[in-house]
Amino acid sequence: MWGPQLLGLTAAGASAEARRGRAANGRRGGASCGTSGRRWRAGGGECGRACAAWLEGAALRPQQRGADGEQGAPQTSRGPGGGLSCPRLPPYHGRNMGNFKGHALPGSFFLLFGLWWSVKYPLKYVCRKNKNACYLGSRAGFQRLEFIEGIIKAVFALIGMIAEQFVPDGPHLKLYNYEENHWDHLLNWQHATMYLFYCISGLVDIVAYGTNALPVAMDRMMLSLAVFVEGFLFYYHIHGRAMLDLHVHQLLLVAIFGAAICIFLEVFFRGSIVLEMLRTSLCILQGSWFWQIGFVLYPPNGSPEWNQMDHNNMMFLTMCYCWHYAFAFLILAVNYTIVSWRVRSKIKQTQSVEMGLLKTAERDQESEDEI
Repeated sequence: MWGPQLLGLTAAGASAEARRGRAANGRRGGASCGTSGRRWRAGGGECGRACAAWLEGAALRPQQRGADGEQGAPQTSRGPGGGLSCPRLPPYHGRNMGNFKGHALPGSFFLLFGLWWSVKYPLKYVCRKNKNACYLGSRAGFQRLEFIEGIIKAVFALIGMIAEQFVPDGPHLKLYNYEENHWDHLLNWQHATMYLFYCISGLVDIVAYGTNALPVAMDRMMLSLAVFVEGFLFYYHIHGRAMLDLHVHQLLLVAIFGAAICIFLEVFFRGSIVLEMLRTSLCILQGSWFWQIGFVLYPPNGSPEWNQMDHNNMMFLTMCYCWHYAFAFLILAVNYTIVSWRVRSKIKQTQSVEMGLLKTAERDQESEDEI
């Protein structure tokens, strides 16, 4: 009576021991993941994430069928140490990891606007305090500048959208590849969407300052939404990246969302020089960091690549990010000093001319009295 039960317990124990032995071998040997024809030696957690990603994508990608009409099962193999392995993952066509030019182009746009704002807002602030110092101190003069800035913003954004779509390896307005059943160049489409909202912001500036048909704060509101959409897209843009790649883009998100919050506050505190200068510094930081990302992830001219898994590289780039921000503040300080000096020099020249004319008028009056 007890024999079958004892045999069952013994068999269950042996099965459990076998499972524990296989798990131990897997931990010692690591897991072998095949991704797009490449084999990676990784820990169990990394392999599990890769398998989960493959299984999640399997629901979206049609299974390849064999000659007998059955769905092809994923191929498996054992790792170098005898451990269990993940399925050999089929190639994922929907991912385009970008290039150096793709980061240099938006970086140049943000740098140009940041440098322009570092001159415009100090000039606006100083001229507001000394209205007779320059012609641009009038409200009409700055409205013309805002109108021209809106045109330039819309043109730059349009150039960015065209570049993302029609580069040699771009999507050329094709979002889905029906022949191979996968999304086509989603990275380019995300960048084009970012440029689209900046183009809308430029058009709002043109209408707001060209016709006075929109509320005064609508330009800041639309710019805040454009920057927020940029951060929103980039937040889901970095999923599944390597450690260093993920880190540099997370640092970029700090500047993006910081600028979005700052511009949103300008809707309610319009004309605040503190918020305007803070926004300018974050714009310069964003532009210079785009260039830094390009040099780190896609080094030009055959430069050596950065180790994506080295924690020391993360520490250095975090420190380098702070240096970029310090450089942005240095640019603000230099431009503010130059603008203030030029305006004050013009004020002194104007006062000297006025004093000379006043003295001449007094002499003429004295001569007439003597006659």
